[in-house]
Amino acid sequence: MPSDPIQQDGVWWVQQDDGAWIRWDETRGAWLDTNGSLVGSAPSATAGVAATPPAYPAPPGPQKSQSKGPLYAILGVVALGIVAIAIYAMTSGGNSGDKDVTASATTGAPKAAAGNTSASTVPRSTTARPATTAGGSTATAAPGPPGSKAGLFDFDQDGENEPTCGTADFKGGLVVRTYCDDLSGYATEPEQGATLVPGALFALPGPPDDPRDVPITSGASVSGQHLQGADGREVVVYTLSSDTVFATGAASLLEPAMESLTNIANGLKQSYPGASFQVRGHTDSTGTAAANQTLSERRSAAVAAFFVSAGLDKAKVSSVGLGQTVPNYQETNQTGRDQNRRIEIVVRL
Repeated sequence: MPSDPIQQDGVWWVQQDDGAWIRWDETRGAWLDTNGSLVGSAPSATAGVAATPPAYPAPPGPQKSQSKGPLYAILGVVALGIVAIAIYAMTSGGNSGDKDVTASATTGAPKAAAGNTSASTVPRSTTARPATTAGGSTATAAPGPPGSKAGLFDFDQDGENEPTCGTADFKGGLVVRTYCDDLSGYATEPEQGATLVPGALFALPGPPDDPRDVPITSGASVSGQHLQGADGREVVVYTLSSDTVFATGAASLLEPAMESLTNIANGLKQSYPGASFQVRGHTDSTGTAAANQTLSERRSAAVAAFFVSAGLDKAKVSSVGLGQTVPNYQETNQTGRDQNRRIEIVVRL
């Protein structure tokens, strides 16, 4: 037997013996199935109209949804509660006495309390003073341990410059400050197949993606490091392989290298007007130390002279040869030796 008629949103429905639902169409005066087709055999319309339908659930098929007012009201109350909790957390968190964990501006991850010195978990002090990053934007520099000095760079862009705690001397007048925290994650990736010397200049971390590097490194195999000198001022070191500039054992510039050196000189003028430049020559340990020292001096002088001819101020360009005394890589294989034969251009601002 068909079910008793029920009314849903002003439409009468009946469920037939086979489970299918049919509805009464007032306009056509007939029962229709869920596809809108006439139903050949169905209860009379008057039987349903006179009845008081029980509160059955809505039938399947085309229909209007039940009123969702109560549901929306509940959801609205929940949403308001969440917003209130979030506002409370933000306002009360700013006055909390526990400052060992702060949010990272770049990753959103917490920074651990003192004791964890990985590159992504750098402890910070709650007091800070204004400082300027390499790009010229204002950041804050939180004092580190006793004896530390304010840093120039905000590596992770969290609004706080990294403090420095010591110095490293790379000869030839290049002395740079080293960081209190382990920031090795911001160092340039070493050459594959070679091992860096502990404390190597190339292993020092530097802030990534400085726009001043672009005119210098574009079109040339040059890498740049932005460091802080012992006097607190910025020092930038650009490194290129000697093998791309000189023939083996020679100090005369190769013809193909001159275009790259011209691009580098133009980039230095564009990015660092008024700066001073020191060209540093390095060799590997093949041969005698005396011969390598002489070769490095001649090579650095040749590059410095070319830079002057390309328009750099002669009074602000100098050179120094360091032979095999400041390696970047252990010379346990050919790759390490190749990487140690290099020219460095030190920019002092």
